[in-house]
Amino acid sequence: MSQGIGRLKKLKDLNLMQNKLINLPCDIGDLTNLEDLIVHGNNLTSLPKEIGEMVALKHISIGDNDLSSLPDEIMNLNNLEYISLENNNFTSEDAKNGRTGLVTLNV
Repeated sequence: MSQGIGRLKKLKDLNLMQNKLINLPCDIGDLTNLEDLIVHGNNLTSLPKEIGEMVALKHISIGDNDLSSLPDEIMNLNNLEYISLENNNFTSEDAKNGRTGLVTLNV
């Protein structure tokens, strides 16, 4: 995925499921109106810290990747209601640490 995705300022839903992505561009944080991010089933080993700038996010599906941690900036996502983390490389405690506002946590 190339830089430039951040120019899609009005985008509300982004589905990049099963695209063999190994990273997300930093300018993904510019998608401040995005509510649903699906990057399930890729080869992601980390998420950019800029994900914390995506303040409208309500749902994130990042299961079936190679993640071992989440960036601290994910704590900035006060509207986040659902996060799917299953089949990654971290423990349930790592995934839940500090996310008390979640409605649904799928690990």
